[in-house]
Amino acid sequence: MKIIDTHCHLHREEFEADREAVIARAKEAGVGAFIDPATTLASNWAVVSEAQRYPEVYAAIGIHPHDVAEATPDALQQLKTFAEQPKVVAIGEVGLDYYREISPRDLQKKVLRELFSLAKSTGLPVIIHCRGQGAAAVSAGEGREVFQDLFALMKEIFKPPVRGLLHCFSGDLESAQEAIEMGLYLSFAGNLTFTKAEPLRAVAKVVPFDRVVLETDAPFLAPQAHRGKRNEPSYLQELVKTWSGLRGLSEQEVIETTALNTMRVFGLKEPTVSGA
Repeated sequence: MKIIDTHCHLHREEFEADREAVIARAKEAGVGAFIDPATTLASNWAVVSEAQRYPEVYAAIGIHPHDVAEATPDALQQLKTFAEQPKVVAIGEVGLDYYREISPRDLQKKVLRELFSLAKSTGLPVIIHCRGQGAAAVSAGEGREVFQDLFALMKEIFKPPVRGLLHCFSGDLESAQEAIEMGLYLSFAGNLTFTKAEPLRAVAKVVPFDRVVLETDAPFLAPQAHRGKRNEPSYLQELVKTWSGLRGLSEQEVIETTALNTMRVFGLKEPTVSGA
């Protein structure tokens, strides 16, 4: 069994000069598959193309909450077409962002309803971005409004359990527990390794490990050992070590459990990620 990176933006320009080398380094580090989520309308073309080009890469199609102004009726129709493409395994990256709040909240919610409806109609899982007021608010037991809005909206569209995951989770234990009750899996990125991330590690220590998957969010959020550098999938080994220490598991147990969890969420088959 190999590591699966459930969230790495390999299509982005940061990887344009050395994408194949990045993938090769990741494979040498034990990463067997990558899910590349779109964020803008244009990037949907890119992720589908990357998935067609590289056997180990899968695509997720969607529009990030920062870019929901792009979600015109024509754009949403294009997404329906993208959803039918081979190796598209999810609707994402979609969600709510109350941290930067680049897009008005009402528009974020309106578009997210549309994108959740697309996931429901296609049967694809969702990769959800949900970010509140930041780490300080989380450590103070605040910042739950964005999660409350997300879960209320999900209940409008879906009948739980919902197949999908919260990417780059940064909430409190109560939000994590409610997400799991909704059927979601949790993904913690390099932020789990940060020096000041003790509140997040406290959550990670107690959530059910059979509901955890791995991600880099590359090129963003390089783990502590690589802070300041471009993040890339080979750095997932740092997260494996962190989870091993937090949960008292061997690194192989971390890899196998998170890979099996990922295969359940996205419907991937073991030969695809094991090199068999």
